[in-house]
Order: sequence, then structure tokens, then C-alpha cells
Amino acid sequence: MSTLQTVRVNRSATCSSAKVISKFAVLVALIAVSACGGATAVTGNFPIGSAYNVTLQKTWSNISLFNLNREVKYLTIDGPLLNNFYLTQGLAVGRSIVRTTVKSRPMPVVKRDMSETELAEFVVDTVAAFGYEGAASTNLRPAKFGGVDGLRFDITAKSDSGLDILGIAQVALVSDKVHVMLFLAPGEHYYPTLLSEIDYVFSSATLRP
Repeated sequence: MSTLQTVRVNRSATCSSAKVISKFAVLVALIAVSACGGATAVTGNFPIGSAYNVTLQKTWSNISLFNLNREVKYLTIDGPLLNNFYLTQGLAVGRSIVRTTVKSRPMPVVKRDMSETELAEFVVDTVAAFGYEGAASTNLRPAKFGGVDGLRFDITAKSDSGLDILGIAQVALVSDKVHVMLFLAPGEHYYPTLLSEIDYVFSSATLRP
């Protein structure tokens, strides 16, 4: 795999340097997740469309119904303000992870014959489209995605309140479609607490024939 450059999205810093999330906002999010009938508990073998399966060691809340994109599985453990795990089935050319109508946050889409750097840029641009500031990728390295050559990298960003956000992604191009697993969480406590689980899920991916 060729040497890869750090991919960075430059955005003006318009948020404060606050390091805490509003307790009220967290409470509202957790109540919404637990009360909504669309949230289901998932663990063990978990299919991602018809593309691949992963194994979840912990019990996650499947809140995919809150996501506008049916091609993306959306999971959390502590609530969507505290950890977000996105797993996409194969995204064809022109498809995206995020749905947005905000003109200042263009919707990143899959392009034909994407290079390794372009795959990383696609994920970083997606993180920016979620509303995070200063999204950047680091430590790009080769990784197996269900037995095929893929790419893994770390992500840094900030929430709109200035909270440090860390992430990790694993991507692969399989039969002209892009598979993405993307985890994002506050860098303090929530990200390191779940990192071993995410690493296990990444390694467990099994492509379907």
C-alpha cells in the first residue's frame, strides 16, 4: 500500500472551547433512544445489509431508524451524543453515508475508482458533514476488511461546543462499492472505553459471497 498523506478539512473555528456536554442535552438524547420503539438491542452476529457481517461483543442500541440513510446501520451504547458507530453496506458511485440539505455542508458521495487517499477524504468529509469542526485523518495504515485489502485510520475533530472528538474508521473498495465502518466519540472516557470493542468488530467483518 502506497504512502498516504494526512487528510484534513479546514473549517473556521466558530465554536467555543467548552469541554463538557450539556447534561440536559444528554438526558434528552438518552430518553429518546430508550423510549423510541425503533431502538432495538443488538449483540453477537450482526448483518450489514447483504454485504458483510460483524460480531458485536457488547450490547448496542440499533437506532438506524433515526438515520435518513437506509444503507447505513447506526449504533450507540450510551446515546448519540456520546458514541456513534456507523456501518455501511456497499455504497455505489453517487451514494453517501450522510443525508444533509445544509448548503454549507455538502454531501460527500462515492466516486468511481477512488484511491486510498480519496477513500479517507470521503470519510473525513462525511464527518464534517455530520457537523463536526476541523475533521482530520491521521495514521493511515493498511488493514484487512473481511479478507480483502482495506484501509484503517484515526480521526480527530471537535463538536460544535468545542468538545474533542476522536474516531477510527476502516474502509474498503469491494466490487466497485465502498464499505465503511466509522466510530466517533468524545476523546475523554467514551472513546478509549470502547476502542477495544471497535477493534474487535473491525477484525470480525466477514464479507458475504
